[in-house]
Amino acid sequence: MGGGTNVASEVADATILKSRVTGVAELITLSRATLSNIWQNIVLALGLKSVLLITTLSGANPLWMTILADTGATVLMTANASRLLRFGRIP
Repeated sequence: MGGGTNVASEVADATILKSRVTGVAELITLSRATLSNIWQNIVLALGLKSVLLITTLSGANPLWMTILADTGATVLMTANASRLLRFGRIP
């Protein structure tokens, strides 16, 4: 990339550094996988938190168990999001 494209690179949403157009297709695939992962994490978080809220308010779970399950859910969602790191490296 030349010296005159610094401003364009900062303003752009994505910058292709190689002279391949296939990078755009890979970028779109990665963005779709990312959005899918975000929705999975949102559904998992809201579902688990609603179940834990109902069981805690009804007295089926003690509060410490709910807090521990919520922390475990955070670890689970982080592990789910880290699957995107295995996504094919753009050469």
